[in-house]
Amino acid sequence: MLARGLAGLGRRVRAPFRFQSRAFAVQVMESGEQLQETLGGNPGKLVVIDWTASWCGPCKQIAPILESLSEEHEDVVFVKVDVDQLNEAAMQAGVEAMPTFHFIKDKELIAEFAGADSSKLANYIEEYK
Repeated sequence: MLARGLAGLGRRVRAPFRFQSRAFAVQVMESGEQLQETLGGNPGKLVVIDWTASWCGPCKQIAPILESLSEEHEDVVFVKVDVDQLNEAAMQAGVEAMPTFHFIKDKELIAEFAGADSSKLANYIEEYK
């Protein structure tokens, strides 16, 4: 009886449906070149850049909210840039505080703000997408 009960454990049970989600909805930029390619490769789309740092408490606080917003707005490109890893890109962008959010469309900065304000983040995404 026990052997019969264990025999079914090796079988895969197929779920009736599977939730599809975008892999890596928030893309982590590894280089300045990758950031430029992302900005140039999405004409007409809103690109939201989260300028962040691994040691930044407010950055860690807003990270899951950004991830959630990226799942809700599949028509928006979300990227995360660590200012310590891509220091030159952060300096060129004029980032002075973390987190800073840049809203870019067709390679043009259309809005920005600093701070972990989730309501403002959501509102800007709705307004500019």
